Order: sequence, then C-alpha cells, then structure tokens
Amino acid sequence: MCKVGCFLGQLVTAIGAINWGLVVFLNFNLVDYIDGLTGNVGVGKGIYGVVALCGTLSILSMFMSCKGCSSSSCKPQ
Repeated sequence: MCKVGCFLGQLVTAIGAINWGLVVFLNFNLVDYIDGLTGNVGVGKGIYGVVALCGTLSILSMFMSCKGCSSSSCKPQ
C-alpha cells in the first residue's frame, strides 16, 4: 500500500509541476480553468492543497523511508 501512496504522491506532484510549466510557458493555468468550469472557488484551493501536500511528502520521502516500505522503495533509484 505504501508503494502505491508514494507513486500517487509523486504523480500528483508531477502533474502540479506540469501545471506550473503551462503557466510559465503558455500562460494557461489548468487549475484556474478547472475551477472556472466547476464555478466553485473551493475546488481550485483543494487542488492546490493536495498538490502542496503531495510535494511535501515527496520531499520527505527523499530523506526517510515509509514505515511500510522497504528501505529504498520510496526513495529515487
């Protein structure tokens, strides 16, 4: 289960990085676009919150192992 959590955390972090690349290079914010489609301001804040949490967990996983993982399964190879 921990390997799946690490994978999903890194996947969400990568998607967040792609969104910031879109903002910088194409002046298009995917989160704002999704927020506009839903008409609910909380959706955008929720997306940013999840991405921030996953980014923080990804940084932490670089320096320590998950309790349920082997010593290197969450760390970059």
